[in-house]
Amino acid sequence: MRLLVVALSLGGLVVGSIAVAAVAYYLSPAEQCREHVLRQEYVAALPACRKSAEGGDAQGMATMGVLELGGYGLKPGYDNAMWWDQRAAYLGSADAMAEIGFMFASGLGATKNTTEALYWERKAADAGNSAGMYLLGSSYGNGTDGTLPDKALAFQWYMKSANAGNPQGMYAVGVSYDLGAGVGKDPKQALAWYSKAEAAGNLLAMVGIGLHYEHGLGVTQDKVAAFNWYLRAAKGGSADGMFDAGLGYE
Repeated sequence: MRLLVVALSLGGLVVGSIAVAAVAYYLSPAEQCREHVLRQEYVAALPACRKSAEGGDAQGMATMGVLELGGYGLKPGYDNAMWWDQRAAYLGSADAMAEIGFMFASGLGATKNTTEALYWERKAADAGNSAGMYLLGSSYGNGTDGTLPDKALAFQWYMKSANAGNPQGMYAVGVSYDLGAGVGKDPKQALAWYSKAEAAGNLLAMVGIGLHYEHGLGVTQDKVAAFNWYLRAAKGGSADGMFDAGLGYE
């Protein structure tokens, strides 16, 4: 691991290749896969993730499902995504269960099937998967995937997802407090949860914080601060942030 530390401390293109070589030399395919994905080096991740998956590693299979579905470094292969995720789920991967639920709910990688979506979302949630909890909350909140709208139950699952560290769950809790959906309306709590979601990398939460500052919801009105939050979201790639920041220039 010493070579990797030295490589990361030098900087430059040569260092990048040395670092990749160091990762490949010292780590197993499963570890290489995880390291590259954490660095968002999806093209470099593919060979290691595929090797890990083909070696029987459930997490490697689930990661291949994500890479195939998202088209990272290759053409989107929705059929391949389901193929990998089904094998990972059979081996007990809760991540794969959540991904299967998403595919059945969205119609990506599978024929849209609300019953199957709800089954896999619940299976993932019951296994402790925070994404599964969020998806299940969305199903209850929107009345999709074979359920009738139940805002209170949706909020419970959003909160479970948030407490498990899921940024989307944190954002959904904030929205619930903002709208009074399944819980009492509370702009201060909404802002607190948007702040947690933003710290975890959720771009929409930045827009939510901006709206609170713009309109003085649970905080002293500050349009300059609002604009800065919109701009941060925009720089991160949020279309909503771009739109709201654009209004600030008018």
